[in-house]
Amino acid sequence: MVELTRHHLRVLTIAPELTGAADLIARLPSLGVLPSLGHSDASFETVEGLPRPAPLSVTHLFNGMSGVSHKSPGLAQWALLDREVYTELNCDGAHVHDAAVRLALRLRPGDRVVVISDAVAPAGLPSDRPPGSLYGAPLTAKGAGLYYRDSGVLVGSRFLVMDELARLIGHFGLPVAEAVAMATTSPARLLGYEAKGALRPGFDADIALFEPDFSSCRMLAWQGGILHDTGL
Repeated sequence: MVELTRHHLRVLTIAPELTGAADLIARLPSLGVLPSLGHSDASFETVEGLPRPAPLSVTHLFNGMSGVSHKSPGLAQWALLDREVYTELNCDGAHVHDAAVRLALRLRPGDRVVVISDAVAPAGLPSDRPPGSLYGAPLTAKGAGLYYRDSGVLVGSRFLVMDELARLIGHFGLPVAEAVAMATTSPARLLGYEAKGALRPGFDADIALFEPDFSSCRMLAWQGGILHDTGL
């Protein structure tokens, strides 16, 4: 896989209970690939026994994984309790119940939470616009979630990261700086970009300017070059 992607493969999600998963997790950093745990039914004990390369990530916390239990804890419970692992978190209100989001925000160190959107093609379109289809299958929208119309399976979100930030600040009450860091500094550190993710001397001039309610992006610059500007 690394050869086929011409060494552009950066992150690989692994179910840790699979045969050979521990060896693969230990090997991936030497190939320049970040191991991430997810899509898994692993027990708490299985995850506890894994190698611990740093950094280590958990893919979209709570979704598609063994959960929280007082008798049979799984990957999600391990991720909530570990202080060093990075945890992706979808706060759109469709993928993860608000109570679980509050639990994660209360238990996890803020600099180890990475806000994600799980956006698919119709994301960012006006809410009154039909969502269309994905891979030829018609979609239906419910809140921020997009579902296959025939099966009702959740396939993604119509929220972008800025919508997630609006919800973290407006609905969950996080300070702006703390919420924004979860979408900028935390993922930059996770992926090894030491000069990105913050407005600091010597950092790349990657700047996004939003409306106060994060309803739209007014200006976007990457390494000092303007990519988008609505006029200020």
